[in-house]
Amino acid sequence: MAVGETIWIISHDPVLVEQVQLLMPSKELKTFCQDIGDDVASQIKEISPAMVIVDKALKGTSGFFVCREI
Repeated sequence: MAVGETIWIISHDPVLVEQVQLLMPSKELKTFCQDIGDDVASQIKEISPAMVIVDKALKGTSGFFVCREI
């Protein structure tokens, strides 16, 4: 995948993930979904997505904390 072709969704809620995927304006963009895990910041730097959407209510941590790490 080239830089800027991916939208990374970090959420534990499959319904929210599905809704966001349906609202994506371009079918050419690929979505990558993940529940919170170890070392998200370095994974995001490696993939270099065009956008990161973070659920503020994650299991075990805060979406705000994840955003600060990114």
